[in-house]
Amino acid sequence: DSQANTFSENSDNWESVTIEGHADQRGPATLNNRLSKQRAESVLETIQSSGVSNDKLTAIGLGSSAPVDPANNPRAWRKNRRVELSFKGVQNADQFRQDIDAIRARTTN
Repeated sequence: DSQANTFSENSDNWESVTIEGHADQRGPATLNNRLSKQRAESVLETIQSSGVSNDKLTAIGLGSSAPVDPANNPRAWRKNRRVELSFKGVQNADQFRQDIDAIRARTTN
């Protein structure tokens, strides 16, 4: 996966990343917590498979506790089912922004 390779190629530019899985508010909390954790772990495995050290990666599931859209409709549900990456210890902010922009460009085309 080219996005994961970008992380691997530039992993010396950051110390660690927390991969946060999220779910929409439908369904029981136990299910949403499990689904969000699975989302985060799937991304972690993809990044790890590209060669990034597991020591730099953490996956957590937040269930439906942090919606980006509090509405109760299909559009909001799609927005709330997501994964977010939170980087710590970024060394070169300009290079980091370029790396993230390159990944975004590949995922939106």
